[in-house]
Amino acid sequence: MKPEDLYVRHLELGALRIWHAPALELETLRVANDMRVSSDSVEETDRGRLWDAYRSVFDSRDPASTATGRRPMQARSRTAAVCTSLC
Repeated sequence: MKPEDLYVRHLELGALRIWHAPALELETLRVANDMRVSSDSVEETDRGRLWDAYRSVFDSRDPASTATGRRPMQARSRTAAVCTSLC
């Protein structure tokens, strides 16, 4: 991918993360997955944003995380596996 294209992806991720809305968190994950599939690199500044998006989406969908303060091992493993492949 050309440097210009990576810069556009960086801007796209930044724009999606500004509002912290659940629908935008899902779109952030979709963009991140597209980048993963295309073997695109992720800028250092975007890595934390992606981790935040994964945590936000998985924590909000998991009733156990709000009751116990922790997510089940399966959800944590899935989150870490997907984000580690990007970051």
